[in-house]
Amino acid sequence: MRIHDRIICFVNCHFAAHMEAVSRRNEDFDHVFRTMTFAAPSSGIMTTSVSGSTGQLIRGANGSRMPELSDMDMIVFLGDFNYRLYDISYDNAMGLVSRRCFDCLRDNDQLRAEMRSGRVFQGLREGDFKFPPTYKFEKYTADLSGYDSSEKRRIPAWCDRILYRDSRISSGSVCSLDCPVVSSYHCKLYVVSLSPGHNAFNFFHNRF
Repeated sequence: MRIHDRIICFVNCHFAAHMEAVSRRNEDFDHVFRTMTFAAPSSGIMTTSVSGSTGQLIRGANGSRMPELSDMDMIVFLGDFNYRLYDISYDNAMGLVSRRCFDCLRDNDQLRAEMRSGRVFQGLREGDFKFPPTYKFEKYTADLSGYDSSEKRRIPAWCDRILYRDSRISSGSVCSLDCPVVSSYHCKLYVVSLSPGHNAFNFFHNRF
């Protein structure tokens, strides 16, 4: 989107799951960042696409190169990135969570370790967060007692993250979050059965 003279892009992602899949998560980010390109259709609304291979460029009507993700004035990556806490047991993690020792927990955060090593989210930043890990809660269980108590005993982690790069922010700027970002929405679900040859997009477009 364009706000005044700045182009801002929000990218929602869901990376590979499971504790050991760190490299796959890094590859997921690399694929999105390197292959996402933008096109401006006749409607004037900028849309995005992710190509199947790196280096593919979308060109405008006059042959000019359409902007890539790296060209944005501000980029915000958000979503379930699935990075976990490593080299820590379930019991030790739960003890630190109950004492709200989040700084100690962050020392074992896969994402921060990978960012420090320059393997993922290069050039992006994350604010300091002061809330408990957002993974993994059991349904309908409130507060810190809601973490996974099944036989799997999944270690709590900050899987849901927000990272950003702003061309106007100086290196000394600080961003912090005192609580998780929470949202809710309501939607209607439709079940349709289309005969062969009918287009689902046209079906809904003609009704809404």
